[in-house]
Amino acid sequence: MATKQDQTVNLKVNDTTLCSICFEKFKTPRYLPCKHSFCHDCLCSYIVSQCKSTEPRLGFHCPLCRQYTLCDGDMEKPEKLPECFPVNNVLEKIISQYDIKYCELCLRENEEEAATNYCLTCKEYLCVLCTKSHRKVLAMKDHKLLSLCEMKSGQFLLTLEVANRCPIHCNEEIQLYCADHEQLCCGLCGATTHKKCENVNMVKKAAQDLTERGDIDSLLEATHAFKKKLFCVKTEKEINKEEIQNAEDEERSKFEEEFGCTMQHLEKLKDEYLDEMSSTSKKGKENLQKEIDRVEDSVMCLNTCIQSLQMAKDTSNEKEMLMKFLTAKKTFAKLKKIQFKHAHVTVERVIFSFWKGICNLQDIAAVGIMEVPKTVTFDVQNFQLTEYKRIIVERGNIKSCLVLSGGDFLLVNESEESCMVYDEQWNCCHTIKCVSKPHDVTQSEEGILVTNPEVKQIEVFSTINSQKIRKFQKLRSIPVSYSVKKITSYEENLFVSIPNFILKIDNKGDIAILCKNETDICDVAATKRGLILMIQNPTSDYASGCVVAMNITGEKAWEHSVFDPYCLDVDSRDNIYVTNKCENNVHVLSNLGNLIRIIENIPVPLFFKVNETRGTVCVGSGEKEVTVYKINCAYTS
Repeated sequence: MATKQDQTVNLKVNDTTLCSICFEKFKTPRYLPCKHSFCHDCLCSYIVSQCKSTEPRLGFHCPLCRQYTLCDGDMEKPEKLPECFPVNNVLEKIISQYDIKYCELCLRENEEEAATNYCLTCKEYLCVLCTKSHRKVLAMKDHKLLSLCEMKSGQFLLTLEVANRCPIHCNEEIQLYCADHEQLCCGLCGATTHKKCENVNMVKKAAQDLTERGDIDSLLEATHAFKKKLFCVKTEKEINKEEIQNAEDEERSKFEEEFGCTMQHLEKLKDEYLDEMSSTSKKGKENLQKEIDRVEDSVMCLNTCIQSLQMAKDTSNEKEMLMKFLTAKKTFAKLKKIQFKHAHVTVERVIFSFWKGICNLQDIAAVGIMEVPKTVTFDVQNFQLTEYKRIIVERGNIKSCLVLSGGDFLLVNESEESCMVYDEQWNCCHTIKCVSKPHDVTQSEEGILVTNPEVKQIEVFSTINSQKIRKFQKLRSIPVSYSVKKITSYEENLFVSIPNFILKIDNKGDIAILCKNETDICDVAATKRGLILMIQNPTSDYASGCVVAMNITGEKAWEHSVFDPYCLDVDSRDNIYVTNKCENNVHVLSNLGNLIRIIENIPVPLFFKVNETRGTVCVGSGEKEVTVYKINCAYTS
């Protein structure tokens, strides 16, 4: 049985003069394209909350029917968006004159006739006679009339249409289309605002031209194609979401297993510790009991001596007296020679530091969300480079460049004794200052490693990306007995070049010579497959240099001749880029040492670093200049 409260709620739901958000009488009702109306303030609050939940937004769902509604206004100012939707004047009329009984036309003639209909166009109540006249007059033939029953039942909402009115002059109908501004306007706008515009046509002509050009079909095709891409992105995100859930389940199961094993091991250690505590305590008590027994034996012996001396004192027999005395004296002398331990025995417990660490442990592990930028896949044989930006570094001597794991670029500036990090907009977002004469840089699991030839060491920095602001902290220095210049890393090993050697430095800091060369080694790099690459300088001005590949034990894999090679880079698919600053080009080699192509017209490429995260290439064009190129080709991201 429905309660009184339920009946009140039902009345409110069926009342067309109540806002479905606040359940109060409409205040400045505005209606959406789906014909549902809401208070201005209610709609404003709803849109603001929607925009906060998902950014950026181009529209929102109707609070009632969930139909998606596009917004022409500025989504950066959601509180202004309700003004883009027209006021529902009919609802305002119903609310302000809900109990009206008379025809408004007749009232103006001081006549009282019962109202039976309402004209949506004139916004007036009409009697039966005025309604008939309304329909007969040619100028009012298209006016939309509703019965009072239809109005109060809410049926009029289905007949509301988007007003065909000029957005600037609300009382004027749309007549013109300005192609220059892509705006619909009235004749007044055409004579004022768009007076100097060249492409202003009547709406009919503009619609005809639009159809003949096939713009609608073209845009429809483009939107379908874009919709397909968005569905692909959505599918990818949904798969990623499932992967996160699967990873969580897997990690949870793995952790539960590891935690169970840890607890089982700790339980075993606890039992062993308690058993050892019991046995040690028992041993201590047994030793103490032995001492107690010795003391008790000595006390009994003393009592016997005291008894003998007392008897010697009381006897009248001189021989017996002497015998008792001498026996007691010898026994007492022996007792005094016995060494009794006065040490206090305790069971000592030494708590290992790791156990204290467990007790003070705040977290088992750090858990966070890491967004790994998806790399750009491009056709290395066909891509073209388009100059995108030039960076001039004053007081610069740019020696090298590194693409960081998040996609930012790090430039090594020897003159300023610093390493500068540039973000996606090519703003210098961070600078590492505590480096003396840096020469080259690489990134490993430990952090950023910078060579320092003058002091013969490698500086190691940790990198933390906090809210897109990189923070570098020096961890340690790796001493090297040579002036190392170029550096690369593979797994846990570092490979550095000195004039005639390539050194291998393991994670313990042990140094070994990987290879020895008769000519200078210009650069060193490593592929994902574990090949160590080096550039050998030519032996004379007329000889070609070469790129040599070897495995991590120093065994030569292949060699490729290049005229005057200077710098190396390797992308994620092990394509090798060799710069030639004399001939202004870059040779692209496969991981087997075969020439794939030559990229021409790259002025003085001191280095050539491919940023697959952003689809760009950073090229050192001089000591103070860096050129950024966009990779242009048919690629998928």
